[in-house]
Amino acid sequence: ASDPGLGLENTINGSGMNDADQHSTESTDMWLGISNDPVVIEYAFDKVYKLHEMLVWNYNVQFELLLGFGIKDVTVEYSEDGATWMSLGDAELAQATAREDYVYNTTVDLGGVAAQYVRLTVNSGFGIMGQYGLSEVRFLYIPARAREPEPADARDAEDLLDDNAGAQQRRQQAAQKGDDRDD
Repeated sequence: ASDPGLGLENTINGSGMNDADQHSTESTDMWLGISNDPVVIEYAFDKVYKLHEMLVWNYNVQFELLLGFGIKDVTVEYSEDGATWMSLGDAELAQATAREDYVYNTTVDLGGVAAQYVRLTVNSGFGIMGQYGLSEVRFLYIPARAREPEPADARDAEDLLDDNAGAQQRRQQAAQKGDDRDD
């Protein structure tokens, strides 16, 4: 459950983020959940991706250092189908700075797993109030196929091969000159 207006969508919609990837201290730009037992946060993607990293901006209100609503320990799980889950293990999230210039301070290595879903189960927070929050979560993935041919056309490829061959020839000549000096 979430406080009204502080839904989980705030962790992925860029609310509170500026162009420098800094997060605000406005509570309406974040998610704040109410603990009823285990707090489980699930993210679903449009298809299966090879996930590289998860970047986390923890809960960042002005008085976070006193309140401790930020999440400290989570169990990270992933799934390709939303039914069968695999554990990536536990991760410790760093506490937010409670400043307007807060940038992510936790990177969770996702190891290139193939997943359409990621689930975080909250194990503990920085405070004792039974409420947990996050500011923003961003997932980075590894492209599974080439995007654009490089170089763009055959003439560029021939030029590139010529440049590489010329560079190789210059390296061989330089090495040969070095050998001549040793004699």
